[in-house]
Formats: sequence, structure tokens, C-alpha cells
Amino acid sequence: MALKKHIFVYIITFISNFIIAQDNVLDIPENTDFNRKRVLFFSRKEARFNNTISFEPTLLVNGFASFWFERYLTHDFSFSLGVGNQLYNDPIYFMKYFNQVTFNLELENFLNISDIYSCFKERNYGYFMGIKAKYYVDGDKDFIEGGYFMASVRMFKSSYKIDSVKIRKTVSARLVNEEENFNLTDVNVNLSGGMMFHTNTRIKTVHDISAGIGIRISGYNGIQTNERSIFLSNDPKEVTITNSLQVLFNLGFYVSYNIGIGF
Repeated sequence: MALKKHIFVYIITFISNFIIAQDNVLDIPENTDFNRKRVLFFSRKEARFNNTISFEPTLLVNGFASFWFERYLTHDFSFSLGVGNQLYNDPIYFMKYFNQVTFNLELENFLNISDIYSCFKERNYGYFMGIKAKYYVDGDKDFIEGGYFMASVRMFKSSYKIDSVKIRKTVSARLVNEEENFNLTDVNVNLSGGMMFHTNTRIKTVHDISAGIGIRISGYNGIQTNERSIFLSNDPKEVTITNSLQVLFNLGFYVSYNIGIGF
């Protein structure tokens, strides 16, 4: 029994000495920059960070999943870069009011984009890129926080295959060159105001809400309709995917929300 007691005491002493030794090795003086940032990051006090990584769920309305990186530069300015991938077709193009704002740069007799959008067979690719420049109005802060004014440019680019069966059902015409791609590019230029704030938790969850006005410019290669003789085919018309540039202009109001982390 005495031997077991001595062995137990020896083990406890060894473990205690080992833990103390490790504490001495990893001990960081309170006045070091590393310790200050560590305490600030994990504290429940106000955080000061120069970078954020965030997800923008409001862009899911347009069918895109997007992520942003924001970097504070200097003198109350920050710059952001965004990238994303298309998950599904943008439902806004099914709205018929787009038919009234088409500007044909070359020929007439082109299908409306809402009709084209309902005839997609498959998507070849779809991606998103964007940039933002913010001016924080709170002033004299060397970190991201508070109210701001923002200018942003966003580009959405997609490519599709057109379904000849859907074309025949939609516009009663035969698609001549089904192998050609239909390419669509959207460029959004926006001016807005917003607010950036964070939660006082261990991990600083960032919330960024903005609203503003902007113009949406959509360019695509048009699909032209041509009348045919009814004696040659059951289809009185045929349509051709061309290289003729068609452009849409739309003014609108938008709201954006980002959630992420600051560091």
C-alpha cells in the first residue's frame, strides 16, 4: 500500500511540474502586440479590425451565391472585391416589363429576353464579380465600422443553350442553329448608403446593410425571327441565334445585406 501511495504522489508531482514548465514556455508578456490583439479578438469589448469576409444572401434573389473581402485602406476609405457562382437562372428576366426597354443596336425583329429566358435548355456557366468603394462618415477611425457611402460595380455573366422544342412552343418558330450559345452579361452600377456593425461576441460577426439606386445594363446576342413561306414548312417562322448585340437599360432601387466575420 505504501508503494502504491509513493507511485501516485510521484505521478501527480511529475504532471504538475510538466504543466508548470509548459506555462513558462508559452507565457507571453502582457505588453506584447500579439497578446493585445489576442485579448482584443476574444474579448466582448469593442473590436477594431481592418478586414472582413462576408456572404451576401440578398444576391440569391438573382440566383448567385457571392462572397466579399473588404480591406480598410486609409482616411476612412475601404475597398472590396466579390466573386460568386450562379446557382439558378435569374428570375427577374421573366418579368414582362423588360420587353419595353430593349434597345436594338442593329436589326429589328428580335425576340424579347423574357421569351428567350423561358426557352433555356441548360446553362454552360455563370459567375459573378464585383468591386465596392466605401467612405465611412464617422471619421477619424482606423478600422471598419459605422455609416458609409458606397459606389459599386457588379458584373454577372452567363452562357446558355437554347431548347428548340421550347422555342417552337413559345414563339411558334423553328430554331435554325441550336448548337450556338446564348450569352448574357449584366453590369450593375450603384450608389448607396449603409451601415456596418458587429456583435460583441468572441467571434466578431459583422453585419452590413445598404440601400441605394442604380442602373442595370444587360447585353446579349439577339435571336432574330424571319418569316418563312407556309408552303415550305409547318412553321411559319424560323429564329436564328445571331451575333447582333442587344442591350437593356433599367433603373432601380436595391437593398443589400452581408453577414461575415471581421479580423
